Amino acid sequence: MKNLTPKHLHCDFGASCPSIHELPNGKLLIIGKAAMAPELAGVPNLADDEDAVIIERELLSGLVQPESVSTVTTAAPRPPPLPPRPARS
Repeated sequence: MKNLTPKHLHCDFGASCPSIHELPNGKLLIIGKAAMAPELAGVPNLADDEDAVIIERELLSGLVQPESVSTVTTAAPRPPPLPPRPARS
């Protein structure tokens, strides 16, 4: 697995912090804080088997060209808050 996190954002050995990794199949693994109900309001198409994470924009510096970034807007009303997620074991 290749670490794509900008060098200046790498954590010290053993520390837990947001990061981006390229998997052998070319997909990206993004590690960040779990998004909670307020941040998920209006997020389209989040399936039951998907998790949303929140990262600092700086983590993507150098990975995404500005012209390739799009903003998703929705006219749907905000959904009710999500119940707490069960702890993963």
